[in-house]
Amino acid sequence: MTLLAALLGATLISVSGNDASVLLAKHTQYVGWQAGDPSMQGWNASGTRTNGRANDTFAEKRSGIAYRDTLTAAGGRVSIQMGFNGTMIWQSDPNGFLVKQAGTPAQVAYDLNIIRAETLASISDLTVAGSAQVRGRTATILTAKPAIAPSMDIYEDPNTGEFLQVIIDPNGPARTVISIDAYTDVLPGKKAVSQWTVGSAQYTLTSISAAHVADADLIAPAPTATWTFGDQSVPVDLFDLSAGSQRYQPRVNVTVNGVTGVFVLDTGTQSIVLFGDFAGRAGVTAIDGADFSPFAGNSRYMGYGLVQTLTAGNSTLHNVLVDRIADPNNRIAGLLGYDFYAAVIAEIDLSSRHMQLYNPANMQPTVPPGAYAFPIDLTSHRPVIGMHLSGKAFGFPYFSTGEPYFMLLSQRLRESGAVSASDMSTEHFNPAAGDRGYFGTAIESDPVQLGYSDYTGAYGVGNCVLLSEALIGPYHYKSPPLCFVGSGVFGEDGGAIGNDFLRHFDWTIDYPDAKFVLTPNNLP
Repeated sequence: MTLLAALLGATLISVSGNDASVLLAKHTQYVGWQAGDPSMQGWNASGTRTNGRANDTFAEKRSGIAYRDTLTAAGGRVSIQMGFNGTMIWQSDPNGFLVKQAGTPAQVAYDLNIIRAETLASISDLTVAGSAQVRGRTATILTAKPAIAPSMDIYEDPNTGEFLQVIIDPNGPARTVISIDAYTDVLPGKKAVSQWTVGSAQYTLTSISAAHVADADLIAPAPTATWTFGDQSVPVDLFDLSAGSQRYQPRVNVTVNGVTGVFVLDTGTQSIVLFGDFAGRAGVTAIDGADFSPFAGNSRYMGYGLVQTLTAGNSTLHNVLVDRIADPNNRIAGLLGYDFYAAVIAEIDLSSRHMQLYNPANMQPTVPPGAYAFPIDLTSHRPVIGMHLSGKAFGFPYFSTGEPYFMLLSQRLRESGAVSASDMSTEHFNPAAGDRGYFGTAIESDPVQLGYSDYTGAYGVGNCVLLSEALIGPYHYKSPPLCFVGSGVFGEDGGAIGNDFLRHFDWTIDYPDAKFVLTPNNLP
């Protein structure tokens, strides 16, 4: 048989039974390479990411399975980066503060990288799972089960070997559809994915060339925002939001570009937020917004701002990008969220009403008797913990120091039976003290529902219940209040734990070590 006849014969391969190897071989023939090919060890690529009306610049450097991607917006003034170093999926925010990714974002990035780096042959558990129509073409479904990531269904045209679509975790909570829209030649006869769509975002590579990429080009650069540390403590006002109702919010005075304002210590906020009027008085440099800001979907979002100095006590954060939000009726200056804590250790002693900031290079927090160091996941730039609910069910709320309530959880956790409780029938209630528990504050509701909204645009209304008990780390609470809101706010299994719980502790917020230490105090 001539080579031409062999190639023509190969295009007529039909998959019968459970022969995943045929599909894999057909795909390798289509792209012309697989992982380990010395001519395709790395590349430099550039293009765009479109997300609705937003158009970001996209750049990638790759060496084998390792890569570093950069998204840039606002005329090149704001960028975020993400990558994989062979062991860890990471992402950095516009200030360059890096977070190890976990959960769904990491799972999607890991599985997509398997496809784009052509490492599918390294997965031993490959099966054929039927067929389906994708963009008018009949595709065979190849199910791959990586050892350390969720399974994925890969939709392949069996006649050409082209991948058309990938569904990550097809039957699980991380289910994500990725459309493989186009391939392009990197070298003659050697193709790579050049266009793909995840949700509303489409990535298009307009240039891609094989190249040797040095290891130094794959690591995240140093943060652009930096701290200088002093030794002064900062007074903390545990402000009562409603004249004696004991709905408390921690506030501090912070100086921005020499102008002092009142800020909320709010770990539930994903960046530092300045409200528009204060940002104007402080001379904050206005920068266009970007679709990767957590507030981009809010009509009040004004874009980024560049702050020269943000000083608490005599510790100063320099050259920091903040988010600006229009809220003319708000009397406070802003919210101190993720970027304030990302590169410090903050000890917030509610008992004595003061905050101290430390350089993490010189200080290792202690965990005193009775305290507990919660491991936290900062993927969302919020301190998420794991919380046992019932049986084998877990929820993953975050500590939200700026909110006054006890706890909110996703409505899906109630619908799944992970949380079982009857709706409240009274308008005012207090949780009773239990083992390592505390009296909480009143939740007022007429009817017994809670409306929730935040500056990201998330909104929901849900019923409130009185649990028999809640277990948050080692702390047991008898009859705590809990309200549910739709999954559009907290996803399938998320939630938020507010100050009705947190104010009974002193806090050590240690983002560099991914820990949140709670030490019981004597506050009522």
